[in-house]
Amino acid sequence: HPILSGFVEWIHDRLEENQIRNVLFVSREGVLIKKFFDKKYKDKFNSIHLEVSRRSTTVPNIRNESDIKKLIYNKSTRFMMLDEMLLYRFGLKVALAKNYNLAFLKKEECFELVKPYINDILNNAEIERSNFTNYLKKTNSLNSNCAVIDLGYNGSIQSQLKLLSHYEDLGMTIKGFYLATFIGITKNLNKNEYDSFLFREIDKDKELNLSFFTSNTVLLEYIFSSGSSSVEKYDIKGNAVYYEHERKVEKRDSIHQYAVTYQNDAYFSRLELIKMMQDFILNPHGDVCYFFSNIDIDDRFGGNATRYIICQKRSIFMLNYLQSEWKVGYKKTSIFRNFDYIWALLEKYEELDYRFFFYRKKFYRKFDKLLPKSFLY
Repeated sequence: HPILSGFVEWIHDRLEENQIRNVLFVSREGVLIKKFFDKKYKDKFNSIHLEVSRRSTTVPNIRNESDIKKLIYNKSTRFMMLDEMLLYRFGLKVALAKNYNLAFLKKEECFELVKPYINDILNNAEIERSNFTNYLKKTNSLNSNCAVIDLGYNGSIQSQLKLLSHYEDLGMTIKGFYLATFIGITKNLNKNEYDSFLFREIDKDKELNLSFFTSNTVLLEYIFSSGSSSVEKYDIKGNAVYYEHERKVEKRDSIHQYAVTYQNDAYFSRLELIKMMQDFILNPHGDVCYFFSNIDIDDRFGGNATRYIICQKRSIFMLNYLQSEWKVGYKKTSIFRNFDYIWALLEKYEELDYRFFFYRKKFYRKFDKLLPKSFLY
């Protein structure tokens, strides 16, 4: 909670500097940050929890064929069937006569399969755009300059909100204040539209000293997120509609309750807070790692299927390691935790596994006329 306390103080200072009173805490990650913020500054600002997600803001912003193409080319299709991509990425529920496994298809081949449904996707996006506008009006978040508060990374939700709300046409601005941002944010927003607390515009390929953070964003997102279901879209009255397959996670709630209860004003410098985060991620206590075992995160919109913070479901420990997002945490729970040479081999195998997957894709593409259509159903 020192990181959250420091983040909230920093947010307050940025709001005062920019003379902003309308504060939007977005998505599930914003719930805990809002609780910390409201405990100190509720009377000074109009604090709103905006129930949004990448999916609920991206689909309404699909306006043409080019937007559809970007969502196929820029996101993973490795773990998706065609009907899943149409549903989870474009909001279109279709009963297909023939389904396709997209794992071994090129992006252009995936796009060709989606082409027959372009008009349906655009019509659905128009309906969702109208419904989302109704939600924004209902939450009264369009009445003045505002700030979006989130963990950050690429600023995609702020970018989508700008397009959907027409803030600039109304003579208003949206600022984004984030825990950290990646270099990708520069493609979505102008430099004067956002600021970052811990890290700004991290280039994951170059700043390898920050890999403890960039490689474990799934863990941090889980810790910050509320246990409620993610928003899928909105109905005609502007009410949020949630994913049915998600469920409340009690483990996460206990973390949040403890953090809010023991919130304090102890001051730590930015470097001290970064060191705390680094120690937590790279030198965790064994009991903490067991706490996160078999916690799964659903990322169907992103095309990554189920992701585990620490996977203990497989009978073969190597598969558990490969499916665990928090590698250091998995090592701490393994009976082989003290065998460094094993982990060195697994890290090498992980790299080879990715290469093997892409060689396999190349093989299937080259000989698909000779081989059975194993990716057709």
